[in-house]
Amino acid sequence: MQMRTSVDFGKPAWLRLAFGLWLAVWGWCGAVSAGEVQDVRIQAAEHGILAVPHSVDDLEYLLGMRIQELRAAGRPEEALVDAKRLFLVSSMAHTGQALKMVERCLKAVAASRGEAGAETQRRFRQEQRTGAAEAAGKEVSATLAELLARPGARSAVLDAIQIPPEPYLTAAAGFDGTDEASLTARGNLLLLAGRPREAQKVFDALLQGTDAADLRGYFENVARTVKAEDGTIGRANAYARMAAKEL
Repeated sequence: MQMRTSVDFGKPAWLRLAFGLWLAVWGWCGAVSAGEVQDVRIQAAEHGILAVPHSVDDLEYLLGMRIQELRAAGRPEEALVDAKRLFLVSSMAHTGQALKMVERCLKAVAASRGEAGAETQRRFRQEQRTGAAEAAGKEVSATLAELLARPGARSAVLDAIQIPPEPYLTAAAGFDGTDEASLTARGNLLLLAGRPREAQKVFDALLQGTDAADLRGYFENVARTVKAEDGTIGRANAYARMAAKEL
């Protein structure tokens, strides 16, 4: 099933209410005309991302909404940048949807340039298959630490999409606490800023420092940084499978 809108990631009730109030207040003040609504929604999504960086579910919804509005506003290049951010930060369960969003935005960018775009999409899919095949071989003989240390197959298509680190890098520095919520927020913001290696250090420290009985979420965080580092899903999936055996 294709991800047509941000709704596919789920829409938390509190976010629905928050954005409804945002638009209502701005509209009441006369600040939002019909032509400005999309810009307000785009800005609101970014403010929301900065407000809830500890929640992957909320980040997925807000990025999906922002991508949808950017595409509707005729800004496909910016939508593609946020589609890459979505891939970097998304949960392992929703990675397939994020990949489809990247493909859709690649197609939109190509169309805006008068190009077909099919070849780029084909290469992107092939990169994912190659990454999965290479990781399968490494998984047989590697420990978790060894798998993390070995470079994975990279995506040249994603590498070519440059994402500006701000405002997320500065926001990450503001979460300097050592509690779980602060570390989770910092790691997610570093992923959004395109700094997966730094995010991996944060999430690995969180994993090593926890005394929680259920470690699935902690391993998942590290797996997401592997996915973000490679731009392909093979090594991250291998890490997640190996980690599951240790639970």
